[in-house]
Amino acid sequence: MIVNANSYVSGRVISTDICIIGAGPVGIALALEFKGSGVRVLLVESGGFERSKLLQTVNRAELIGDPYQQPEYTRRRQFGGTSWRWNNADTRPQQPGVRYMPLDSIDFEPREWIPHSGWPFDRASLATYFERAHQFAKLGPYAYSADAWSGPDLQPLQFKGDTLESGAYQFTGYGIYTERREEFEQAENITLLHDATALEISSDDGGTNVTGLLLRSTGGNDFRVSARVVIVAGGGIENARLLLLSRSKQAKGLGNQHDVVGRYFMDHPFYSQGLWIPTDRTIFDRLNYYDTRQVDNYTVLGRLHLSPAVMRREQLRNFSLILYPRRPHTMTAAHNSFMVLWEAATKARRIPKGLTRHATTMLTGLSHLIPLAQQRLNKAYYYHDLEEGGWSTLPNKSALFNAVEIMGQIEQTPHRENRVTLGTSKDSFGQPRPRIYWYFREDDKESIRRARQLITQEFALSGLGKVTWPEALYKNPGTHHHMGSTRMGVDPTMSVVDEDCRVHGITNLYIAGSSVFPTGGYANPTLTAVALAFKLADHLKQTLGVVPQVTANR
Repeated sequence: MIVNANSYVSGRVISTDICIIGAGPVGIALALEFKGSGVRVLLVESGGFERSKLLQTVNRAELIGDPYQQPEYTRRRQFGGTSWRWNNADTRPQQPGVRYMPLDSIDFEPREWIPHSGWPFDRASLATYFERAHQFAKLGPYAYSADAWSGPDLQPLQFKGDTLESGAYQFTGYGIYTERREEFEQAENITLLHDATALEISSDDGGTNVTGLLLRSTGGNDFRVSARVVIVAGGGIENARLLLLSRSKQAKGLGNQHDVVGRYFMDHPFYSQGLWIPTDRTIFDRLNYYDTRQVDNYTVLGRLHLSPAVMRREQLRNFSLILYPRRPHTMTAAHNSFMVLWEAATKARRIPKGLTRHATTMLTGLSHLIPLAQQRLNKAYYYHDLEEGGWSTLPNKSALFNAVEIMGQIEQTPHRENRVTLGTSKDSFGQPRPRIYWYFREDDKESIRRARQLITQEFALSGLGKVTWPEALYKNPGTHHHMGSTRMGVDPTMSVVDEDCRVHGITNLYIAGSSVFPTGGYANPTLTAVALAFKLADHLKQTLGVVPQVTANR
């Protein structure tokens, strides 16, 4: 059943068994796990089924520290959540979708060289839940090794040292989450309540038991939810923010008795413009494994990553590499200036530093840009976007390309002072906006520098050519993978939730999503977050006495 919250009058009380806040990928997957179970589930979504410019402003945050992406533009208050922002899925639905892979096994381990690392369980404990998440997302087999996706014409690079290993990403369509509206229309025991924003979680006087929620519709009506169990699944910023806003019985906010809520905030800084000049240009005809391509009707992308052995030996954070052959013109200063201005206008929506310098560089390099524009108009290979792919099918690649651009994502250390807290400005609901303190700190920078040195040495040792790197350590401060702000752990003084995602000290309040990640690796977090949602669903089924059954979404 689907209900618009604007149809409710002020003062109404809604009773349910489970209330889930946030209809993004995690909230949708979690709610549908109870379809047909007899358990009453209320899934609350701040937005509706279309993008609202007014609600988007509620995501605006106060940003302090190193430059960071404004969540007003990287988050979505809408059914489907931020899956609408996966590389502009709403404007480019024909693309293969978002990259999926689980976190690496080493990401779950306590690593003495990374403070505050270690999950309460290992990756193997989630194997069943990863397989269920695969089915839910309509992915291929639960396999991410190079062997699983290799073939006669799809061979990974061979290295003489142990610095790098090959693996794979998988893709699925953008609509895996956004197109599940019909399932909610048909579910008798699940209510999707949209246009309802959670203002506060209510608790008893002792703050050990949650009693429900205070909600406000987009039309301004206030009403309450009474629930046996409350699950917060609003994303890595809003999860922490809502706990901090819930101060009527706990002055510091729910679950924040040890001042941990909002701390250890992480993202995945994204880098590009690393440059590999192959020794032998015929290698372009042997790089097909690293293109986005179809294998047995599944879309995959080859990748490189640091080996566990080198991470342990050199005490490095995790680090990935994606390879993209480039034409000579795309590596010129004129093209680089064009890309800086293009991204500033279309993504950051700001005037970049050095506007005059970049414009002048473009003008003096028109002889390089004009052929690129002609190729673009003729739909020839130009500068494919991250997941677009297709270059491996082109003929004469050794004549077409002269370099390989290296891109990837970086693991960030969970630093206590990187945090989400409450700011001084107010949103349209009268609530304090989130304030984000984000810094890329020296230990992370040093890890990148050392990893780059080792990668350069590995390519040279293996006779593959020369690798150079830009001075900047990352291009974007994050890929809007907001993690860690309600981290999981066994020690309540160092974490917000336990291994079942239950808030320490509160019997019936749970957090779902990547905000519970103690560390984030480099992998896109959705697959791991959905796997954790299925783990939480099984825990709640046992807690609530639900008879196990096969549900429609598996």
